[in-house]
Amino acid sequence: MNYSNLENFCYFVKDKINVDKLNNNNYISTENMLPNKGGKTKATKIPNTKTAQAYNKNDILVSNIRPYFKKIWKANTIGGCSNDVLVFRANTEVSPEFLFYVLSNDTFFNYSMSTSKGTKMPRGDKKALMQYKVPNLEYNMQKKIASILSAIDDKIELNNKINTKLLQIGFLIFHKYYELGELKTLEAIVDIIESGSREKGGAIVSGVPSVGAEKIERFGIYDYSKEKYISKKYFNNLKKGIIKSGDVLLYKDGAYTGKSTMALNNYPYETCAVNEHVFILRTIKNFAQFYLYFCISKEEIKNQIFSLASSKAAQPGLNQKELFSVKAKIPSKKLIYEFEKIVEPLMNMISENSLESNKLKQLRDTLLPKLMSGELDVSNLDI
Repeated sequence: MNYSNLENFCYFVKDKINVDKLNNNNYISTENMLPNKGGKTKATKIPNTKTAQAYNKNDILVSNIRPYFKKIWKANTIGGCSNDVLVFRANTEVSPEFLFYVLSNDTFFNYSMSTSKGTKMPRGDKKALMQYKVPNLEYNMQKKIASILSAIDDKIELNNKINTKLLQIGFLIFHKYYELGELKTLEAIVDIIESGSREKGGAIVSGVPSVGAEKIERFGIYDYSKEKYISKKYFNNLKKGIIKSGDVLLYKDGAYTGKSTMALNNYPYETCAVNEHVFILRTIKNFAQFYLYFCISKEEIKNQIFSLASSKAAQPGLNQKELFSVKAKIPSKKLIYEFEKIVEPLMNMISENSLESNKLKQLRDTLLPKLMSGELDVSNLDI
């Protein structure tokens, strides 16, 4: 197969857009781009400059900071982005969908890292990126490859939308029961708070996955942003910090203070631990884990947690005593048990959808390089 430089397929967009045309939905920065090709979420702030880097529908946006996070998004609207986000636009004879998968290939991110500048916060070299080798394929073949891969991504996106709706339903049910409760401290239902620890020498390349504060939560289900590991020997000696299905995880310090998620049955690994930045929360006899998850995720509770964590230091941090003192409405055990029974099927469905999405992502990432290299020939497929 013949290859050409990326610069023959696309170019960097240099257009500008007025910031007054931007909002939380169409402004993109490295902060609201999701790792592992997860797309983007809403921005938390808009720049106070007059203009920003512009992008159009079908442009490909790639975070240029720490390429190993694999942050990429294909624009479905017009908008603006920070200068740390590269905007690629396909040439007229190139399929934008095909370009998206060219840039989504792990080999591209690996190439970006190998040619990047800086060590603590590596940045892709724009000139070097345009020398990346791309297979020379006819437009029709580009569309076929993109069609196969986009079908997988469409199903992942559908699962995400379903999970979003299911979680919204869960919160509607939760708020009904929450208002029936009495104002108490979390100590009324939480009886175990565990925190992990870090192995000397930091992360290693093999062993048992360790969940850290860099985690990005989606739909209350854990989704690895960047895998880190501790050795099996160290894990086997741990008495605390080992995650069990149903655990509620809370980030207790730093920029992620107050963010939470729930470990259900779809962990990609059977064994997993948390590091020292994460609390594991368990209710008395685990009878109210779903209620605890929704409670901790409630905006006013999150604000209360962050306020406690921010009151004593420049770097937010929360200890167990402070977390126990957080106030929330706690209904009777009978009502909590009733709530748990109602939402359990809903949360199990979210878990199943997330598990399917994880498998689809693995399939997509396995097929992508094989399709690009020609190892899998789709020329005779009727697509």
